[in-house]
Amino acid sequence: MNTKLATELQKMVDSDQKAIQKRQKKGVVNVRILKLNTKRLKEIVASYGWPSVSLVGKEGSKNAWLLVQHAYHDLRFQKKCLALMSRAAKKNPEDIIPMHIAFLTDRIRVNEGKPQKFGTQFYTNKKEEFTYWPVRDIKNVDKRRAAYGIEPFAEYVEAAKSFQLAPIKTILK
Repeated sequence: MNTKLATELQKMVDSDQKAIQKRQKKGVVNVRILKLNTKRLKEIVASYGWPSVSLVGKEGSKNAWLLVQHAYHDLRFQKKCLALMSRAAKKNPEDIIPMHIAFLTDRIRVNEGKPQKFGTQFYTNKKEEFTYWPVRDIKNVDKRRAAYGIEPFAEYVEAAKSFQLAPIKTILK
């Protein structure tokens, strides 16, 4: 395991989470931090491939996934990472956390204006209600979720109600 790389990914996530917490509390989005993290993650991916469990440990791989989730400003990179994760999972299923593939798939689909497959992505609507983006074939969403180790949709929606985002007021670039 590459502990130096795992530590770097943790530091990147620490800065990412500070930016996200401001979004949650004050409606301030610091895109500069997200872009800096994306730039560095691109360098890491170019050098090492996807930061898999065998490369950086379970927490390190989770951190890399979280960073690419928040790279919404770079859809092309998100798609590249999804392809790398999917290939790695086929080679060694223990190397990738399946739910990360599902969450990134939905994030990409939402960013493309398409319905989600797994129902993992939410937003604050104009009435300041926290709700999920449209889900394709919602009757079968729990089957798809179960295949990726995600709890049933109704449980997820209930848990998500406690996670309220402030409306975006300021974007720091």
